[in-house]
Amino acid sequence: MIINDPKISFLFSCWKERKAVEYSISRLYKHYSDAKVFLFSDGGYDYSYLVHKYPSLYTALEDDTMSATRLITGGLDGTQGNFREPIHQETIYKCCTSVLRRVDFVITNSQDAEWLVMCDPDTLIRGKLTFPSNSYLLGSRVNRNPPQVINDLLANIPGSIPLEFWGASPCIFNICQYNRCLKIFNKYNDSHDFLRKCIASYYALYAHDFLFPLIFALGGIKEVYNHDLVECNRNPFWFITNKKLVHQFRKYY
Repeated sequence: MIINDPKISFLFSCWKERKAVEYSISRLYKHYSDAKVFLFSDGGYDYSYLVHKYPSLYTALEDDTMSATRLITGGLDGTQGNFREPIHQETIYKCCTSVLRRVDFVITNSQDAEWLVMCDPDTLIRGKLTFPSNSYLLGSRVNRNPPQVINDLLANIPGSIPLEFWGASPCIFNICQYNRCLKIFNKYNDSHDFLRKCIASYYALYAHDFLFPLIFALGGIKEVYNHDLVECNRNPFWFITNKKLVHQFRKYY
């Protein structure tokens, strides 16, 4: 069963991909002309000029949190490399808290929204998205079996489930269920330093395709495969499909 035309807000994270941002935003507004779109430039260009064309667009130029992640390594399984060095731990922590703060800002400022769609400039929306009922987190599920230490941490939290598959990029989730899971995350973050322990266990916490499935796992929710999605790097014939959500579209990068 499909939820018909729920209220959606969009969160864009970008840097200096000006042409790609402009094209992606234009395609989004073609199908969601009245949508609230929040664009955060992570130490990149100032995109405030786009507000003149799209009055419902919000833009913010913030500190660069991602460039330093290029120096972080995790080895073959994500538990080796240099990511445990203090400087890299702080980089990962800053990335995580920044994206959570941005999500909180979007939710607070779009109180009527039921779903949030998180996009990068390589996201292309080609039609109205579909939202299956009883599904609260949509993604590609292309990755599997995170380090056991992550599931060991989850196992200590009542009501959580193991994280088996993930790949929530573009990340699409139900806001009500996210808020419920976030309360659990905040509770165990305050009492058990949950985020810091996860960061010390696995290098890729800064990537939202992993962070958000982790938060939802705390509330017993699995990522569900998004049937709207096609990825250019995995399907060279993506352009002849009828998929409405394109990822890895980098023609204008």
